[in-house]
Amino acid sequence: MRCVTAPQCPKQKLFRLPVFLDNLPVSPRIQINTMFETTLAQLERVVADLLQQNRTLAENCSQLEQDLRQAREENDNLQLAALEQEEKQAATLARLQALVERAGASSVA
Repeated sequence: MRCVTAPQCPKQKLFRLPVFLDNLPVSPRIQINTMFETTLAQLERVVADLLQQNRTLAENCSQLEQDLRQAREENDNLQLAALEQEEKQAATLARLQALVERAGASSVA
């Protein structure tokens, strides 16, 4: 087998040509090399696209995490406000019941 390198990075060996390719005339070798180069270029585009999609998804995830933190904080604030409102209503109810009891006691007497 013979080592084949890509023109853009000649020091890095990409693949080994099978022995039968060494015996091919130059024209089919060029076609095979062109096919490999085309496939490699397509693979590079796919990887670049996937990396871009990954960055976009990471940004979206980050935004969703921030939105979730804000929603949780707002939820906590609303629950606290609801508890405070319940306490005020309970105090008001107790005062009203006391007034009703006094009014009932004074009308009986």
